[in-house]
Amino acid sequence: MLQRLSDIRKNYVEARRSAELNEQFKRKDDDVEAEYTAKNSDHTSSLRMFSNLQLEVDKSQRQSEIKKNYEEEDSLLTAELKRRRAEVYEEFKRKHVDKEAEYTYSQELRPYIIFSIFSTLPNASAKIASHL
Repeated sequence: MLQRLSDIRKNYVEARRSAELNEQFKRKDDDVEAEYTAKNSDHTSSLRMFSNLQLEVDKSQRQSEIKKNYEEEDSLLTAELKRRRAEVYEEFKRKHVDKEAEYTYSQELRPYIIFSIFSTLPNASAKIASHL
């Protein structure tokens, strides 16, 4: 009976020790899980922050590309506008010179034209004089 009592006591102590070890294991497992969750959360936050930074960098690069393209297109359009204005100005100048020459030529020929008109009319000078 003493043996049996000793065995019961031994089993009780072992069971209690096993329960304590299980409880310690559970606490350590919970600590490890909490540490993992915290690190994973930190990594997720870092990844999210990195992702946001990458998005900002991509956005900034895209804005730089858009600005560069805009400036290039604006430069090309400005050059085209200047070229077209120069063409229009040259055309205007040429037409002005042509009109000026035409006017000058008509002014130089005016007396001859008038003379030729009057010379073909019979008694032109008498008719002109009578109308004056």
